[in-house]
Amino acid sequence: MSWVIKFAKHSEAFNEMSFTLWPFITEIAFCDRQGDFSTSVCFNDIAALRDYVGDIPPEVLSASTTRYGFNLESLRSGNQRFYVNGQADGETVRAYHYNAQNQLTHWKSYKKSSGNYPILIDRYNASGEIISADEPEESGDSSFWTGSSEIIDTASGHDVIYLRKVNANQSYMRVMK
Repeated sequence: MSWVIKFAKHSEAFNEMSFTLWPFITEIAFCDRQGDFSTSVCFNDIAALRDYVGDIPPEVLSASTTRYGFNLESLRSGNQRFYVNGQADGETVRAYHYNAQNQLTHWKSYKKSSGNYPILIDRYNASGEIISADEPEESGDSSFWTGSSEIIDTASGHDVIYLRKVNANQSYMRVMK
């Protein structure tokens, strides 16, 4: 039985995903954005991502990565979010955001930091021009999570990283196999 099955109850979109894709999931990330809940999964295989989303944007296809992340609820909204490994020195994750016409609207660079906050985020428009720089994100314990406490209970026994934005009411819970 796949380790991810117990998390499906927390997300309708995740629950509807074909169980045949579950073995390719290496990480689940839950997000609470001011009460707006979403779930992302990371696949270790681009074929699994393609099976779930269909057409993959060129930025994701050309990325040098072993992480193929996708926000499940974004497929329904048409404003899709993809995640890959960092593509530049010091970058841990790169996120690409697309509109309903599958056009890149902006992208984010998640960078390691040795300062007060372990992660700093730079936002760029589709042309690569910087929109904002060094948006801080911090890590901590389960008190950072603003979503349902049931997910914390479900994640017991797994490696979990809790994150939150410093300047926005957003928290994240990353669960690893």
